[in-house]
Amino acid sequence: MKKNELYIKKLLSEKFKGVGNFQRFEYCMHIGSTRPDFVILDDQDFTYFEIKGETDDFCKFEGQTVGSIGFFTKRFLVVCKKHERLARSNIKYAWETHRVRWGLILVEDLEQDNFAHKIEYKSRELDPRIFPKMLWREEKAHILQSVQTRLRTKVRYYCTRKKEWKPISRMGSYEMDEIFHEYCSGMDLIRVLNKVFANRNFDYFKDREENRLM
Repeated sequence: MKKNELYIKKLLSEKFKGVGNFQRFEYCMHIGSTRPDFVILDDQDFTYFEIKGETDDFCKFEGQTVGSIGFFTKRFLVVCKKHERLARSNIKYAWETHRVRWGLILVEDLEQDNFAHKIEYKSRELDPRIFPKMLWREEKAHILQSVQTRLRTKVRYYCTRKKEWKPISRMGSYEMDEIFHEYCSGMDLIRVLNKVFANRNFDYFKDREENRLM
């Protein structure tokens, strides 16, 4: 049996079956981002699993590390035993260079029936300055509207080009990103993400494209 990405994804699916509130392979964080191989969201953490099969290399690993900063509380590199030494070297480099911590999971451990899916690991908080990039415009608008109602204050964005203040209804997605942390930095962002993902149709764009071609 070749221990390629497809095989490892199947193992992860089996070993983490029923774990968390949300799971997805090839998760798209935002437009233009890399796609994390596997993610799990639960009440405390948003966890990213990066898979490296027996024939894969680590040339993209630094970019994947940097691209994940602020979006996840935990990260695990899943590799075959033959790549363990190289994986540990890359994990060390990621910490020393970018202060990003990765855990390590060996495929051979996943293959064991006694594999414990609950892995203890020190987590980090989500970054409120980066977090909104994971949200769709309508989702950001809904959150900002709720803040506006709760705080009884107007949530506005100052457009320097037009020299005017914009209300939520007139803001673009990027403009919401810029002010999100000002109003939402005190929120439990994991809880917010759980609410958003529970109502999001992740296949929306795929369904729209299929309908267009019919």
